[in-house]
Amino acid sequence: MSSAVSCATASHGHASDVVDRLLSCQSNWVKLKRRVAWLRRHMMYLRHKCDTSSHVETSHLTANELDSAETVILRYIQRQCFPEEIDHLGENRRLPKSSSLYRLCPVIMPDGVICVGGRLKNASLPIKVKHPLILPRNHHVVDLIVRHEHEMNGHVGRERVLSLLREKYWIVLGRLTVCRILGKCVTCRRLAGRCCKQMMADLLSDRVAVDEPPFTFVGVDMFGPFLVPRGRSEVKRYGCVFTCLAMRAVHIEVVHSLDTDSFLNAVMRFIS
Repeated sequence: MSSAVSCATASHGHASDVVDRLLSCQSNWVKLKRRVAWLRRHMMYLRHKCDTSSHVETSHLTANELDSAETVILRYIQRQCFPEEIDHLGENRRLPKSSSLYRLCPVIMPDGVICVGGRLKNASLPIKVKHPLILPRNHHVVDLIVRHEHEMNGHVGRERVLSLLREKYWIVLGRLTVCRILGKCVTCRRLAGRCCKQMMADLLSDRVAVDEPPFTFVGVDMFGPFLVPRGRSEVKRYGCVFTCLAMRAVHIEVVHSLDTDSFLNAVMRFIS
């Protein structure tokens, strides 16, 4: 009688699916770079585990590691979104006019990323400014980069965010992409939103009595004080304004103080 043999099998998806899940599960550009940098350090550790002569960094992440992680992420995005352009440039062929990168005269840098070409080769500018890295329009990582620049610079407007991005990146149809991301910013929508307006009630009958004589219905208010010289000193004087509620005619009386007698005197002078 033969014994039963159990066999366990395991299946895994493609590497691109794993990378896509890694890129799409993050909501912050800095956290994404740090996660990829830690993964690259772990891969380097596994690769050189048996090599006793190699040294693997065990402290905090360095700036070079974060820059390398950024380059790896953006190179993967480019190979995913511009495969035909990369094939043409790798074979030193001109791009077809139907390509979205045709007018940018793209070139491949030594690190394998596609950058904007141009005639600034001899300019005394940083290489990233002369040849910004090309990014696609609709991609989750590109949205993270735009949102990061927008938030790190105090939620500035569209043109300012676009100019900051173009110091390092060139997003295809970048202005539309920036508008789309900024339109979803909750903080900007809260700051730029219109205040609620209360519906005002109907005017009183005193305000619309156009057939009555002036100052039939009167509103009164005080303003001041004003310093008036008197001899070698200065005294305070106030103004009492009487306004007609219907036609908005104005009459002003001088009030010597804020007591009741001064106000009643001003009223009597107005009535007279």
